[in-house]
Order: sequence, then C-alpha cells, then structure tokens
Amino acid sequence: MKFNNLVDLIDTEYGQRGDTLGWRWLYSPMQTLSRANVALVGLNPGGGSYEPPAPSCEQGSAYATESWGGLPPGHSTLQRQVLSLFSCLGVKADDVLAGNLVPFRSRSWEALGNRPAAVTFGQRLWQGVFAAHRPEMIIAMGNTARDALVEVLGAYDRKYVTVNWGSLVGTYWTLPNGGRLVGLPHLSRYGIITRAVSQSALLELFGERYDKDKKLPPSLLPFERGQRESATDLTLAVPQPEG
Repeated sequence: MKFNNLVDLIDTEYGQRGDTLGWRWLYSPMQTLSRANVALVGLNPGGGSYEPPAPSCEQGSAYATESWGGLPPGHSTLQRQVLSLFSCLGVKADDVLAGNLVPFRSRSWEALGNRPAAVTFGQRLWQGVFAAHRPEMIIAMGNTARDALVEVLGAYDRKYVTVNWGSLVGTYWTLPNGGRLVGLPHLSRYGIITRAVSQSALLELFGERYDKDKKLPPSLLPFERGQRESATDLTLAVPQPEG
C-alpha cells in the first residue's frame, strides 16, 4: 500500500473516531518505509492540545532533530535512550523506520477513547507497511505495542530476558523472514540502554549486531534537571518498576 493511501486511512479513521488533538504517525522520513533494516514502534503520540496531522518527519528522525520537553534537540530522556540504541545497533537515526502503533494523540494512553479499536486500527496500518517491506529487526516499546506487533508479524519462539532492573524483562521473537522482534520496556521511564548492568541482557535481546561500546558517550548525554548519572551507570537513581 502506498504512503498516501496509508495517510488517507489514518485521516479517515481520525475523523470517524472524533478525536480532537490531531494525529502523528512516523518519526522518520517517508523513505524509511521501503528501505529501513531496523524499525522502532512506540504506542501513541502524547499531547494536550491540538496539532495538525503529521504523517512523517522529513527533516530527519524526530529523535535527533526535535526539541522535546524544552531541551535541545535529541536531549530528552527518551531521545537519548533511543539514539544510544541506534548507535549500538550500528544504524543511523535517519535510516530507522520509527513511528507509533496508534497515530492518534492523547494526554495519556488511558485518556484515548476506544483504545481497543485504536489498537486494531494500528495493527491494520502496520500490517500494510510490513506486507510491503519487512525490516530484519523490529523493536517495540511497551507491552501494548509489543503484543499488537506479535500478532501482525506472526512472531514465534518467544524468549524472556531479565534486564537487571527489578522484575523487568525484555522479550524477543523470531520472525517468519528470519528476522527478530524485540520488546523493550518503555525507554522514557526505564533507561536500560545506557545502564551498565543491563548490557548483557541487551546483547542477548539484540544478538551480535548490538555493540555496547558504540553508545553515545556521556559528553553527548548531558544531565537533565534533577537527574544524577555516572559514566559507568547512567541510571543510578532507579525507581521501582510498576506492577
């Protein structure tokens, strides 16, 4: 299915749902839909006020080019974690297919109306994407996005990996094309990519292409307000995981 057709699907569904905050789908340039070897899929875009529809991010990966939370471009907690992950995987941010399972904006996931229907629509949307081009490595952030993609991709042979953060685990599956689906805790809350004690788990989750020594150096990961970090463990102040 062509990009414009997918955008039309989103626009039509958005109008039928009656949402009021706008929608955003890809955090990467449109061309990544047909070229990317790595994909990263989150749940849905946040926001408390209306923003115009944003099908893609043609100026480059939003994880690198946009200012989130009043910080310089690429410097929010989530952006730093994601950019470090891309670096460890040996892929440029602009070359990764990145986007939302559900494109409809909301203040929180719980605030989004008719979430089951939204997930079903998201599955339909990404099924169209992955039917045309399937990256070898697909990463899902959070349980809802992960479980939805397992169904879409026909993933099998699930493995659990403890990430050395309380009871948190990562998961990975084999894909029919020989690739891998990796499920991670949401990196905005759990900064496992730059956490020293989680590196062995990440190597198991991502396999041989993961190189912990390629993550962004501390000089490019500046301190945020109220956050204490060290070069050996960039997430020393560890909150207890929910659940």
